[in-house]
Amino acid sequence: MSKFIIKGPSELKGKIKVNGAKNSALKIIPATILSEEEVIIDNLPDIEDTNNSLKLIEELGGEVKKLKKDKVIINTKNLNKTKIPTKIANKFRASIMFAAPLLAKFGEVKFPHPGGCVIGAGGRPIDFFIESFKSLGAKVEEKNGFYHIKAKKLIGNSYFFPNISVTGTESFIMASVLAEGTTILKNCAMEPEIVFLAEHLNKLGANIKGAGTPNITIKGVKKVKGGECKIIPDRIETGSFAILAAATNSNLTVNNCEPKHVEVLLNIFKKIGVNFVKLKNLLI
Repeated sequence: MSKFIIKGPSELKGKIKVNGAKNSALKIIPATILSEEEVIIDNLPDIEDTNNSLKLIEELGGEVKKLKKDKVIINTKNLNKTKIPTKIANKFRASIMFAAPLLAKFGEVKFPHPGGCVIGAGGRPIDFFIESFKSLGAKVEEKNGFYHIKAKKLIGNSYFFPNISVTGTESFIMASVLAEGTTILKNCAMEPEIVFLAEHLNKLGANIKGAGTPNITIKGVKKVKGGECKIIPDRIETGSFAILAAATNSNLTVNNCEPKHVEVLLNIFKKIGVNFVKLKNLLI
């Protein structure tokens, strides 16, 4: 098994840039399926899961054009497949996030149980995804290792999450954007990535209110247009770099971050006497 060997003590110094949030990018990419026009995504993290998501868009018939290492144009106008292939789905758990937009746009989707890393490969349930599709009127069939979901038209409904789920909330939002009528979600997750997904879709013509609170309301729209977005900074990276500086008593500047996304950590720093300066997109 791969491992890191860290020899200390060492003092850190200088500046370090935070990449775009993986957990945001892996929802924004499949959300492009909802759009009839091009979507430009900036600040994409150059990691395996993100690259697999882009490959899946192409595998389904969409077009991906890289403008630079962290910026792409995605066009799903001619996307014409609704089956997520096992060869890609087995590589990353976030492949499940493609199910909702495919179902919303085409009324049908087939996908295997998602794979991924050691954490995700242990049979993590996808109950919330299946329940959300059923709640919106879809029929679910499991056969030959694939889930087959069909719905002539998704219909808005009310749903209470028995357990708070980030990906479940995000999937339900995407499934509801083009649904007929109003969908009300209760006991939702409230992470920054959910707020960003909702704000991004609203800019493209969706009607989502309440993201960032326990209750979210989605009024279905007939279509979603194209546009641009810049992936938010990765709060896990931000916190990791800040903790590295605190643990080694170092003076480190963390660039391209969003301090308000790590307020819990910064409050702990205050309690234990860690000195820091919080500026816009900067932690020192």
